Amino acid sequence: MRGQKSMEQGDLDLLSLLFSVGATGGQISQFMQGLKGADSGEILPKRIYDMNQKTEELQDLALGLIPGCSDAVKTIAKLESAGINHFYVVSENGGLYACSKGRPTKELTRIRLECPQQIDDDINALRNDFLLNDKCKMLVLVSMATDEMIRLVSMYPEVWFMDTTAGT
Repeated sequence: MRGQKSMEQGDLDLLSLLFSVGATGGQISQFMQGLKGADSGEILPKRIYDMNQKTEELQDLALGLIPGCSDAVKTIAKLESAGINHFYVVSENGGLYACSKGRPTKELTRIRLECPQQIDDDINALRNDFLLNDKCKMLVLVSMATDEMIRLVSMYPEVWFMDTTAGT
């Protein structure tokens, strides 16, 4: 059996790449076994998963994220560290706030949103379902765009970019 210490950096990079595209531990194990041959030893799927988790934790730590923080906090931090223009809506302190970072300025802006009573009721129902108190932030929506996407939409307003891979 092989572990992280017995692998070369190129093998580790390949493992991370395969994991990031959605390959399972079993698939990665079979792929690495076929690539390296039977003489190199077997890599168990559980070891692959553990190595990936450790790598993700180290990357989060490098971004200043503490272990156990929410996926929403990680997502926003990763968008900001990558310099990706983004817009998100968060529910906190009994209100909805639109936050954006990117164009037209690179500063973070935050605006309180006025919303119809039905939306406010739906948000409160979600907060109750998730057992969140009023001080806890709940990420409601995230949208992101590259500078190139924003440039094209500014030049050609009929151009829209959207993710159509949901549920596939």
